[in-house]
Amino acid sequence: MGRIKVKLAKVSTALLLTSMVIAALTSLSLASVPRLQLQITATTEKRQYYYRQLVNIYGNVSFEGTLVEEGLVGIQVRNPDGETVAFRTVPANTTPSENWSVEIDSIIPVDMGGNPKDTFRKNSIAYFNVTVKNNRLFGERHVYLTITHYDSDSSPFFLMPQGLIIPPQKNLTVLLEAPIFEWGSPGGAIAYANLYEYGNLPKDGGCPLCPEKSASYTITESGGGATALFTPKTREFNGTGNFWAEVRLPPDAPLGTYIVSITAYSVWKGFTIMTFSNEYKMLEDIVIDRVIDIYDIVIVAGAYGTKNGDLLWNPEADIVPNGKIDIYDVVKVASSYGTSY
Repeated sequence: MGRIKVKLAKVSTALLLTSMVIAALTSLSLASVPRLQLQITATTEKRQYYYRQLVNIYGNVSFEGTLVEEGLVGIQVRNPDGETVAFRTVPANTTPSENWSVEIDSIIPVDMGGNPKDTFRKNSIAYFNVTVKNNRLFGERHVYLTITHYDSDSSPFFLMPQGLIIPPQKNLTVLLEAPIFEWGSPGGAIAYANLYEYGNLPKDGGCPLCPEKSASYTITESGGGATALFTPKTREFNGTGNFWAEVRLPPDAPLGTYIVSITAYSVWKGFTIMTFSNEYKMLEDIVIDRVIDIYDIVIVAGAYGTKNGDLLWNPEADIVPNGKIDIYDVVKVASSYGTSY
């Protein structure tokens, strides 16, 4: 009996050693196989921006040297304080044709009671009913719902991500509040809803779970003066790439380095980070030549009385930000005339 026990012990030891060798070889084999990923290149037109300038973020998504024909790109912009400025989900060439396991069914501007409403005053609260659907037969989904809404200058009003738990085969509708600041330009505005896995935003390497949904509405002056709802103007983009998004630095944007986290999904996934900076200039230096002179006076005077949609409207001249060029902007520039820095 003693021999049998010894023999069994030797066999067990041999099996253990064999298992360890196989595990080591498997680990070595897996480590030697390159992980298949999408390659993302991204840039901005400039690396330095000033007060209220428009930032274009663009680039390419490719796989083994070939541009993807269908893909989703998630973009998260954070300021030097680590606060998110904006989210977007844009197509890489075209949006993939998929049956998404979770998706945004709709986003609708409403009043605080949930009734449809498409006009909101500056310096007030806009509301959005957002419906998210879990298409899985089994298993709840824990997701982040984000909304970034923009005035017609592409200046963002940001909301904190909302964590949601959605049961399988269910729709979940939530009512979200969205501030509209005094500096928002009156006219057409748009809100974008995006969906990510909970705790896995682009800054964490998380890819969008589905295409974004958007809703148009109108911002009016604080005193009223409603205008007809219209879709914000589409800008031409002269850069190269198969994805593109834009964001204008808001009036309260802190100086320093902004971090843009970009993820992509198209069967495989990819992740990259790029930066740009918000540089100092005197607000009155509209032409940015380090001196407040007649050229700055001419620009602000020429735009006097304008707001978004007007021919001479220039958000970079709205240096006392209220969404229009008025006497406050003229006085601000005139009082600094002759100053250099």
